[in-house]
Amino acid sequence: MADEFTVTCTISFSKGTGNSLITDKASKTNARFDQTGDGQAGGIQNIGIAAEAIDVGDVTSPLNGSWGFFHNTDDTNFVQIGIDVNGAGFEEFSKLEPGQFALLPLDIVATGVLQAKADTAAVELYYKIWEA
Repeated sequence: MADEFTVTCTISFSKGTGNSLITDKASKTNARFDQTGDGQAGGIQNIGIAAEAIDVGDVTSPLNGSWGFFHNTDDTNFVQIGIDVNGAGFEEFSKLEPGQFALLPLDIVATGVLQAKADTAAVELYYKIWEA
């Protein structure tokens, strides 16, 4: 089977008023991607201020080609999403401000660990990982 993932995205921008109004819009509908595995993981994880592994459950490593959806449910603090490769330390690749969310294709090598790190207080991170 092919094209198991269907992604639709629309984003609109509007700033200013009257003659200084700037607007823009971008969209992509029904982009389709294949999935060879069938593993998935997700839920709500309490993320503290020290980098910690995101529980990817039965999603096999590497996560190269997998998809990740992340939603920072906190009202005050941001959360960073990143990776630790070979124990070298946390490297952020995305920062979600309070209430922000993102759908990202993941490119994590076999020796990498998907991690998250909160700002000044723990946050509840809703996430979903789908195996490539």
